[in-house]
Amino acid sequence: MSISFKWVKQMIRFHMTPNYNRNKNLWVFGCWGGNKYSDNSRSMYEYMLEKHPQILAVWITKNHSVFQKLKEENKPCFLVGSPEAKKILRNAGVAFYTNSIMDFGNIDYLNGAIKVALFHGVGFKLELREYNKEKNALGVALRNIKHKMYCESFADLICTTSPFMREKFARQQYNADVSKIEITGQPRNDIFKDYSLQNHNEKIIMYLPTFREDKISQDKLQDAINELVNSDKLEDMLIENNAKFIVKPHYLTKVSMNKIRKNIFVYNDADIPDIQKALLTTDILITDYSSVASDFALLDKPIIFYDFDYEAYKRLLSNEYQNCLQNSYVRNCNELLSLLSNILKGKVDLTQVNKMINYYCNSPKLQIGTFCDNVFRAINAIIEKKSLINQK
Repeated sequence: MSISFKWVKQMIRFHMTPNYNRNKNLWVFGCWGGNKYSDNSRSMYEYMLEKHPQILAVWITKNHSVFQKLKEENKPCFLVGSPEAKKILRNAGVAFYTNSIMDFGNIDYLNGAIKVALFHGVGFKLELREYNKEKNALGVALRNIKHKMYCESFADLICTTSPFMREKFARQQYNADVSKIEITGQPRNDIFKDYSLQNHNEKIIMYLPTFREDKISQDKLQDAINELVNSDKLEDMLIENNAKFIVKPHYLTKVSMNKIRKNIFVYNDADIPDIQKALLTTDILITDYSSVASDFALLDKPIIFYDFDYEAYKRLLSNEYQNCLQNSYVRNCNELLSLLSNILKGKVDLTQVNKMINYYCNSPKLQIGTFCDNVFRAINAIIEKKSLINQK
């Protein structure tokens, strides 16, 4: 266990600046280190603006482009570090994040606020605490003490999607006992109730691979993507079936197309600012270990798992992942193209794959279109409980 000077400074500042007399009708939202306007926080923020105007919902960002965009749309937004943002954070009653409290900047002004962890996906990848268990009991104890003293990802409420994910979050998050974890669904997936967006003439196939952390794995991913986008066989298949193939890699992944393609496209974040809306118009998803599979399974459309490095990667996955692969698992480009061709021709039924993913990741008790409502009710329950305690 390591303790940095930055952590000590943050911990001391946090405990020296509490505010327990906060405005319960002032809610702040942030995501991805303050750099993006996306994900579950965005969906919950826009829901609050539309459905609950009695609550002042404010977006906090360090991205000037996001700031300008929201200001032009007359949505409350302030820049990290500005006097307005500091004042709001010091008084906010509720704070939503996807990564950690650092979504609101490097200084934590939220001691006393109700912190809500929406995170940015549920899936089968193991978090550090799950696969890198310390054998030294003293080390484990010291790490737990550290996180009880101060933790950037501390939350009063963690929102997830199923009993399986509830137990998984309890194992992987520090200071997250099961009582803090509510099965609400992910706010960003409420968009899936709008099936009108699915109407389009050509089939859309989207490849969303997981970013690999080490260089060797990243090089293999780049090779796999480049083999696909330069495949004449794939291009011919797409033309024959009136389909488009879209690759949306991580921004650090380098993709090189040897020739201009009519039906193969490589998009970046600017091209697809809202992944959920893109999923709604996607007919076939190709992914690997990404949590996007749990989102797409709600739409009950074909998912292909292109796991060319499965043997090397499986140590980072929970055992349940393998149960979901079934006949959708391919190991190389040729297998991928063969399965894709059979799906386009209607020769393969991957319904059981979605059923298995949903069994683990999406509770059948949740209804698409109610996820934001569920989060809102869970927060109000906490607010009411705190009010009753304060009255005693």
